[in-house]
Amino acid sequence: MSNDKENRNWNIFVQQTVYMENTKKNAGLYWILFIVSVVAFIGLYQVVGGVSILVLPFNCTFFAKALDIM
Repeated sequence: MSNDKENRNWNIFVQQTVYMENTKKNAGLYWILFIVSVVAFIGLYQVVGGVSILVLPFNCTFFAKALDIM
């Protein structure tokens, strides 16, 4: 009985993994958002200086998603 449950759990895991690998990636959208966040960073840096580091998490996140690392 325990073997049946393990097989069922394994099948669900495999189905979810295959589904996640086949989902549509929005790399183009993330590249656009990355470029917009870089422009925002440069604009804020020219206006307020040091406070512009608040945009860096967006830069890193969108870059990683565009490269499909995250």
